[in-house]
Amino acid sequence: MKHRRAIYFSLASAVMVPVLCGCKPTEKNYRAAYDAALKKREMSVGDLRAEGHRVISIDGPRTVNVGDRSYALITDFLKSADGGKPLANPEARYRVAVGRYRMPTNARAQVDDLRSSGFKDAGLMLDGKDRYYVIAAGFDSLDEAAACVKKLKEKFPATTFVGLDGDPLIVERP
Repeated sequence: MKHRRAIYFSLASAVMVPVLCGCKPTEKNYRAAYDAALKKREMSVGDLRAEGHRVISIDGPRTVNVGDRSYALITDFLKSADGGKPLANPEARYRVAVGRYRMPTNARAQVDDLRSSGFKDAGLMLDGKDRYYVIAAGFDSLDEAAACVKKLKEKFPATTFVGLDGDPLIVERP
């Protein structure tokens, strides 16, 4: 009986001591991690800034200039999503994305809206992180993709899209 009590007491103390004492992060640790992340970001972004790109985040879109306007562009591998209508130009180098979703139902609804609004080539694509991209169209040149972005902004002026500043996003195939 005394052994059981000793075992219960040791188990309870083994569980409660870490819970009560806990490992609490300090401001110093947060600052060190933040500074390390900033240093890493600056090392990666230097080349893009040298080329004249305005970089918001190394994980997010960067801006490119076409004519007198700037457009949000990312480089990503996208594949056709199962069950979605294939794009008219599946091997296009540039695709214009208007939405990005985790839920395929939401993505398919936006594809249907685009098709009913005249974008017959709209389709659904999937990235490596299981995010669904709603693609309005695919193009072989950046100029054509930029013209599509302009057309989308004119047709849907009140809509907030997936790119920088609420514009559609151009996704470049690597």
